[in-house]
Amino acid sequence: MIIGDVGTGKTALIRAIENEIQAKIIVVTIPDPNLSLMDFYNVMAAELNMGRSFASKGEFLVGFKKLILEAASTHQRVLMIIDESQRLSSALLEEIRLLSNIDLGGKVLINTFFVGQLEFKALIARSENRAVRQRITVSYELLPLTVDETRQYIGHRLQVGGASRPIFTPEAIRLIHNYSRGYPRLINIICDHALMSGYSRGVDRIDEQIIKECGNELRVAIGSNPLEEKIMPPAELPKKKPAAVPSPVP
Repeated sequence: MIIGDVGTGKTALIRAIENEIQAKIIVVTIPDPNLSLMDFYNVMAAELNMGRSFASKGEFLVGFKKLILEAASTHQRVLMIIDESQRLSSALLEEIRLLSNIDLGGKVLINTFFVGQLEFKALIARSENRAVRQRITVSYELLPLTVDETRQYIGHRLQVGGASRPIFTPEAIRLIHNYSRGYPRLINIICDHALMSGYSRGVDRIDEQIIKECGNELRVAIGSNPLEEKIMPPAELPKKKPAAVPSPVP
């Protein structure tokens, strides 16, 4: 189980896992589990290339068990990755737990990897989900990056993009971290904006001043929660006093 705030890189992590293990393990990814039971099973069937849709749970389970037993015969296992796990219902969580009961001589044939926002922790803490909670053996929370991790992250992305030398000054990187508070998604946005700004100016180094200007243009306030847009309520208009009624002329 991996949980993390919005923008901490959970989806990027899922993609990295898929690319790393797809040759060894059959990967089933559910991007949004806010589904009815049969919709969930049919999404699984499509991900597994089962070649048909199912009208009943029984039909699906027969086909699914046959598939994973065939996979086991070639020393493959099934990994089900459920993104946005905080959107799961307790009923669907229980169905997922029951799927994990399918084994071969005591050998587990399907593993489930929950990936979700912080609310998922509260979901599995409910008493009705204790059986699922007891099955979770590894739990990790993705935290925002530190200043040094931000520097390494930016350097890695530049290297992958073909850069052969540092482009952001140390002061610029510190300010990027302040603006983004270490959230990779916001780091990407600020850096992309800064690189475009640097290109338009014809400079080969991104300094602190460019980052300040980008921060102002993107309206990212230092010290505020970067992922929660705070919309100020409209100012309450002063109540008008009722106009004085002139006294009748005698």
